[in-house]
Amino acid sequence: MSNSITSRRSLPRIVLAVATAMTALVLSSKPAAAGSFTFTVVSPIGGGIGVDAAYQFGGAGGPYEISPCPSPTQPSLEWNAAGQLVGTTSVPDSQPGLGSLTKVSFELYPGPCGRYDPWATDVGGVHFEASPSVFNLGEIALPVAGQNGAFRIDGDIISATPITEGRVIVDAFQFADAGRPLQNNGTVAYGTFASVASQGEQWTAGAGFAGRYLLFVTDTTTGRKILTLTDIFAGAIPTIDLDAICFGFDICSEEQGGSPSPVPGEFFPISPTRILDTRIGLGITNGPVRTGDGASTSLDPVIRADEAANHELQVTGRFGVPESGVSAVLLNVTGVFAPGPGFLSVIPRPAHRTNVFDDQGSFGTVPNTSNLNLSDENAVPNMVLARVGAGGKIRIYNSFGPTHVIADIAGWFGTAGKHVGGALFEGVVPERLMDTRTGIGGPAQRFADGETRELTVAGVAGIPADAQSVVLNITLDQPDDVGSFVTAFPTGEQPPDASNVNGTLSGARANLSVVKVGAGGKISLRTFRGADVLVDVMGSFGSSGG
Repeated sequence: MSNSITSRRSLPRIVLAVATAMTALVLSSKPAAAGSFTFTVVSPIGGGIGVDAAYQFGGAGGPYEISPCPSPTQPSLEWNAAGQLVGTTSVPDSQPGLGSLTKVSFELYPGPCGRYDPWATDVGGVHFEASPSVFNLGEIALPVAGQNGAFRIDGDIISATPITEGRVIVDAFQFADAGRPLQNNGTVAYGTFASVASQGEQWTAGAGFAGRYLLFVTDTTTGRKILTLTDIFAGAIPTIDLDAICFGFDICSEEQGGSPSPVPGEFFPISPTRILDTRIGLGITNGPVRTGDGASTSLDPVIRADEAANHELQVTGRFGVPESGVSAVLLNVTGVFAPGPGFLSVIPRPAHRTNVFDDQGSFGTVPNTSNLNLSDENAVPNMVLARVGAGGKIRIYNSFGPTHVIADIAGWFGTAGKHVGGALFEGVVPERLMDTRTGIGGPAQRFADGETRELTVAGVAGIPADAQSVVLNITLDQPDDVGSFVTAFPTGEQPPDASNVNGTLSGARANLSVVKVGAGGKISLRTFRGADVLVDVMGSFGSSGG
């Protein structure tokens, strides 16, 4: 597959219409038989210019009216080494059946005959629009990496399956958005444009400017194709994760092929770390999680953004979790101060069902499942294996709010294309390792308030001696007072601000826990309020297993 851009636009007409409507500037128009134009190109090399005309009732987005490549049968336009235009510089003011000329679109491709290889040159292409006029459009400075803020847009590609040459095709189209303007010479605004296939395990848009981009990303192996809206800046080039929802981008619509298929991944344990606590504004900063999934019918964009943020948690790129190549996170989720009976569901942030400019396009896809069932103000915990969604985020649906939500992370699962050397799961026949009521695993004595005890978990009950984490069912029984909880953590480390089980005065409460193994093959358990504690082991993560 060729990596060079040839004399033809790749972006569909509908996207051009949406994006370029934001950037077009109206110029004074003069009656004429043709719409004429002139401008100067600032570039270290010559190249070709594709020109499209839009009329009242059609045009634009089809074959070029003026081609960037000289042809004996079609008008063409280039610029020379001095930046001067060479060729046809006008389009008809009207067309039979199409009406009057309304705007003219330009695409500039550096290189002979409008062909260039973004991998081989540090000069990028641009696009812009103008109203028809006999008018000088000024200087158009192409992006040259290292000059005037331009830089190379080269990013990584990851996948659990082989990344063959040219597997990923990226069409990049910069457009103006609030706070992210295009380059502007005082007459027209212009932005980066590129369409190119990948090389090795990298994608590119060549040399370009910082700003907001529409990217069409196509995986030619699986047939998946997305349209994403993303910001690109020097030093912040997004990774394309072919195994992730939205290929890892925060906002996307799935144009074809749907969501990715699950891929195998290994487990990477983390010492218990609190990543969400709405009581103190950690993770979600605007109060308890409200009813719903974050959708809003308000016409105020500030209110809509606030509602969405109230239900979404960034889990990648934080607290030891990588920014990409993460398929799922293992969380202990706790609901507290629920106003009444209800439930919480933790789901991956989905792709848009509508276009990427619709800020409500990803809502309304809530499954008929639950992770926590709540009835009152008492804290209710549960271990949740949450698949990571678009942009590395998870979404919380609340059937009846507002409810405070707490989440402690125990580890994450990678994808085979990015992270290797993690832990594999090995199950065992469940066995009780601790019971303070009968003296198993220690004295037959209840934990005192604030007491910490160590428990050997590696090399016992079928657990390998080199286990990295253990899968436990921990029970808190008959606590002394309300607000009781137990925290399990690696021996040798400081007790974290996290919990595994929250007690209830009405009896026993259990929760599944995955705990990283500490010094001497042990874990430590610390209680808040006195209580009996039971620990049953069910398996482990380590170098053996599946």
